[in-house]
Amino acid sequence: MNLNDIKYSKFGLVRDMIATARVIESFDTDQAIETAHEIAQAGKLMLSGEGSSRLFPAKHAMRMAGEKGWKLSLQTEAARQLLEYDLTDWAVFAASNSGKTSETIKLFQKLADAGHQKRYGLVANADTKLQALSHKGYVLSCGPEGAVAATKSVVAQGLFYQALLEHAAGQPTLRSQLPALAQAVQHALTVAIDPQIVQRIRSAGTIYFSGRNDGVAEELALKTNEIARRKSDYMESTYAVHGVEEVMDAKD
Repeated sequence: MNLNDIKYSKFGLVRDMIATARVIESFDTDQAIETAHEIAQAGKLMLSGEGSSRLFPAKHAMRMAGEKGWKLSLQTEAARQLLEYDLTDWAVFAASNSGKTSETIKLFQKLADAGHQKRYGLVANADTKLQALSHKGYVLSCGPEGAVAATKSVVAQGLFYQALLEHAAGQPTLRSQLPALAQAVQHALTVAIDPQIVQRIRSAGTIYFSGRNDGVAEELALKTNEIARRKSDYMESTYAVHGVEEVMDAKD
């Protein structure tokens, strides 16, 4: 992508994607230190939300914590299913770009009615229902999206959770990594792609994404449905060779 080329720059989605590098570079890693200490005391954190506001932000955080061996218990689940869970001893963080996602609001309303104190919200818009129902609410500084509701905000959510957990573990390192990360993202978004690869993907019946269960490949599959409006599927880890290959087509 190149913002100097009108075939790219005319799209709000492209402008939001390119702006992500600036969002990373200017991200405040210390905005939730107090909440991080509260979560560390609770010892258990449930990360919820719907769609893009959960897949990458929550699963990246869980993978990172697992790799580092942090003692904090982390889980993630969509808000609808969490209505069936006993969350009495859990700190609960819910992310919602709009701050009014119905499933998330119902969950936090139930928790509030039950007197649950450790309810935290993460939104991209101020003065929202989720904030009102949260013990503590945070508003992302990435600014409004110009096209798809979960683009640069998904990255900001991921950074927020990483910074939060680093402070909870007493190992804040993210700030020093932001300049290099911003540069890498900028490069990835502007790198030239072989037209043969593009054509291969365009002609595929189904586009499969496979990789670690850290939300990256899963989010790509979702965005392929949502934005490109093409059939796609996410296959966790080595799932691609444990049954699903039987229904794949040579053109996929």
